[in-house]
Amino acid sequence: MSTLNAGILNFAAKLPEGTPIAAKSLLHLGNRAAVDQALSRLARSGKLIRAGRGTITLDYQVHAYDNSVRKAWLDTHRGFFNGSSLFYCPQGREQSAFEITVAKPDAALCPGWKLATAMSEVAIDESGFGTYLAASYEELIDHPVEMADFQRIEFDVDGVPHSLILSGRCEPDATRLAADLRRVCHVQRELFGQEPRLRQYLFLTQVTANGYGGLEHRASTALVCARDALPKPGAYYDALKPLCSRLEIWHTVYNHVLDDAAAIVEWVKGSGLRPFLDPLEPPQRKAFLADYTARIAASHLPQADGKVLLRFPRLFIVATR
Repeated sequence: MSTLNAGILNFAAKLPEGTPIAAKSLLHLGNRAAVDQALSRLARSGKLIRAGRGTITLDYQVHAYDNSVRKAWLDTHRGFFNGSSLFYCPQGREQSAFEITVAKPDAALCPGWKLATAMSEVAIDESGFGTYLAASYEELIDHPVEMADFQRIEFDVDGVPHSLILSGRCEPDATRLAADLRRVCHVQRELFGQEPRLRQYLFLTQVTANGYGGLEHRASTALVCARDALPKPGAYYDALKPLCSRLEIWHTVYNHVLDDAAAIVEWVKGSGLRPFLDPLEPPQRKAFLADYTARIAASHLPQADGKVLLRFPRLFIVATR
């Protein structure tokens, strides 16, 4: 056996069982051509196993049911992911460039969807779907992606384009938001000497009834913020008062007494849950309802008699011409 062959086998024997060996990790034993030939000889003789050659395609499923800023979420209303929840990195390729392609979903299932990310564009359509490039694996997993029929509010901060992406039902004062954020971001950039140098910056914001949270990234921030479920009563008053002689407005929260968490789920299955349940196949729907019921049980604890209370807000308006 040649000295090079023996050196390669000795190197392999010191590694944990199953560890792949690349030619570039053996260049301390000889030049690249000699190492390649030795590896081929060892593979033909059965002393080493060739793991693969050419393109390798991985097909795998991803858990996309974390409606936070940390991992991934996907339904027909919104999609979001951090790359660390989706992308594998081949060993030794941490500093390699990576391209990702995100296909636009069926418009019938996801009407009006657009894509927002601070990753560098390679070839994308007008809605942002297409191919993006990251210079390294670290950069790849540090650019979260937001997909929805979102609102986009754009503003400039010291020559850097900024965008506030708002996914979820809301009626923002875009002019005020842009002006306030511009001032806040300018002060922050001045504080750190206009660093870091950025091509753009995105605030990827999910608007919910009462959520909150955030996770900072190199050129964007993933956020969750709360909104009022209804406009302030004053907005209705101003809109209706010129049209009527008498106007009464009051807000009430009903506490519906129900048997248990399952009864709450039955209450909302025909209304608020329909957009989530309708796209699912029966096994998925069953699993979704089981998980949802468990979460409702954890957040709606039983009263002294075992019943649960479902808070049900209502805004009443009586207008007389």
